[in-house]
Amino acid sequence: MIVTVAYIWMGLLLILGLQVTHDYSSGKNILTVIATLVGMVFIMFIAVLFTSLLAKMSTFVTTIINEISYR
Repeated sequence: MIVTVAYIWMGLLLILGLQVTHDYSSGKNILTVIATLVGMVFIMFIAVLFTSLLAKMSTFVTTIINEISYR
C-alpha cells in the first residue's frame, strides 16, 4: 500500500512540476502528459519491433550459414 501511495505521490509531483515549470493550464498540462505517454508507448513499440526483426535476421543468417556448411 505504501508503494502505491508513493507512486501516486510521484505522479502528482511530476504533473504539478511540469505545470508550474512550463506555466501550462490544467487542460494543456493533461494533454501534454497524454501526448508524452503516447509517444513513449510508440517508441517502445518500435524498439520491440526492431529487436524482434534483428533476432529473426540473425536466425536467418545462422540458418543460411548452416545450410552452406552442410554442402
